[in-house]
Amino acid sequence: MLKESNTIKLTLNTYPNQMRPTFPTSRDIMETCIIKNLISSYYHVVKKNINDLVPKTIMCFLVNQSKKIAEKEMVSQLYKCNELETLLQEDPYIGKKRKQLKESLTYLKNSMDVLTNFTEISLD
Repeated sequence: MLKESNTIKLTLNTYPNQMRPTFPTSRDIMETCIIKNLISSYYHVVKKNINDLVPKTIMCFLVNQSKKIAEKEMVSQLYKCNELETLLQEDPYIGKKRKQLKESLTYLKNSMDVLTNFTEISLD
């Protein structure tokens, strides 16, 4: 079953032929001043933010553009250089350290296998 909702009919009063001026009360004046101050404060904050962000944005674009130009120039100079093979060679110290670490990894894996076998044997 559907209930019918009561509808309220609003009637608009007719406007008078002549409007009388109303003078603002002290409360109206106070509220107007508060709203004016809030809007002014808001615009000052927005203006400060824009003043701060514009130079930062310009510097960001300048730095990024300079970075791209420098990177492009460095890569082109690197490929023009005859020492490319020398620059790409591994440092002997790094190669020696890598070899030692590989040996250590092998020893550690062997030790892990021994320990795993030992615990399996001792549990049987």
